[in-house]
Amino acid sequence: MENHLIALLDNAGLLKGNQVVEGRLRNISAHEIIELATQASEITSAERVGREDSSFTFTSSLSLAGGSDPCFMPSCRLQRVKELGQFAALYGDRVYVKCFLSDYVTNPSNVVHVHDDAIRESFAIDVAVLAYLRPLIEARRIVPVTPPTNRCPYCLSSHILFDERTSHRLNNAYKKLERRYFHEVEQRANLFGDELLVGLRGPDDLLEHGGGGHIFRRTPDFIKTMPTVYHRLRRGGELVLSPTVRKQLGLHSRLTSSVINNVVFELAMTQSLNTRLLTERQLEVDVLNGISGDVNVGTQNELIRKHLTLLLPFVAELEPTDLLRLRKGEEEALILFRKALSQAVDQVKGEGTMLDSKRLKAIYGDVLEPGLARLDAKIKTARGQLVRGTLRKAGAWTGAISFGMFTGLLPPTLVAAASALGLVKVVAELAELAMKVHDQRSEIQSDELYFLWRVRQIARTRRENRPK
Repeated sequence: MENHLIALLDNAGLLKGNQVVEGRLRNISAHEIIELATQASEITSAERVGREDSSFTFTSSLSLAGGSDPCFMPSCRLQRVKELGQFAALYGDRVYVKCFLSDYVTNPSNVVHVHDDAIRESFAIDVAVLAYLRPLIEARRIVPVTPPTNRCPYCLSSHILFDERTSHRLNNAYKKLERRYFHEVEQRANLFGDELLVGLRGPDDLLEHGGGGHIFRRTPDFIKTMPTVYHRLRRGGELVLSPTVRKQLGLHSRLTSSVINNVVFELAMTQSLNTRLLTERQLEVDVLNGISGDVNVGTQNELIRKHLTLLLPFVAELEPTDLLRLRKGEEEALILFRKALSQAVDQVKGEGTMLDSKRLKAIYGDVLEPGLARLDAKIKTARGQLVRGTLRKAGAWTGAISFGMFTGLLPPTLVAAASALGLVKVVAELAELAMKVHDQRSEIQSDELYFLWRVRQIARTRRENRPK
């Protein structure tokens, strides 16, 4: 199915299949990026999207959708997108993601004043994310959307989602997170010309991979008024920043605002589209808990997404396209599987057990794996009956066909000859066997884990065919 956003990138010469055209991206100008981004924003406007009514439709967090925050490295962004794609192809009906191309038109003056190479690199990664998602976008399992540009998501959320009590909780969540960034993240500074590079080190839940950095294109004026600090930086040494300097730099507030704004934006989009939020960042879940006042704000579907490879370990070996192909003819089996998986998670939640990775992994070992083994045995038995029955009747069938070919019997006389040879009886017996096979197949396909069994078979085939 053609998608207008993908067609736009194809026509611009940026994509060939699901690969980016690197030569084209190396030469694209900032002004052309803004023009393409403007068209992409119009094509993917959220105002064109209706509200959903399925419990299996989701809005992805910005990071899970391949955003540059909290880690801008292409490999990291594409890995997160792959995990989202596996979930969308295996479990979801639709997942809405932000169209990051719209960022280039939010403030176009910022784009044209940044060095072209930096803009091209950023734009190329955004296009690469869309290239990877192309099959899912064309299948409408993933839908890129651009939020309304004339309304602030924070204000939208404040009016739609937040009463006075919730706004108070949001303010408290902000202050709590800001304190953590201030006290738990170490900042080390280096000066390169007039650029100040601040390296960050802290807990993994605050900083992706435990680190990060920020560049000030101009050294802040207040640092130049601190002779001891400024002199040490000018000498070329690395300086661990004191609480006084860190407070004035305000990076702890910037980091906090980024997380809070992302969460509020994501809540606004889920409210607008009537979808459920998916996020892989525990930090965002903690903020959501703080805002809602509910320590169990993590939804069943989010738990399934977050622990998909623990619940279904073989899924990690598959590309989303493998799962898309399977879904085409197995929608009814998918519905049964999703119900079974939801019930398995519900059972654990009902027992009051903490839903940590160990317990969720046990769902596979205690519930799903035995179910797959039961289905294995059922399919093996059915295949054995089919083979034995076919072989028993194959002799009569083959003899009749061979005799007909040898004697050159014409179709009008074939039935009479078949009666004389007993072929009509053979045909009836084969028809009876076919009915039994059909009944067995229907019974197997109605098993709640049949879809998962098919997924595992695809993973096994891929593993067996992998070059040694």
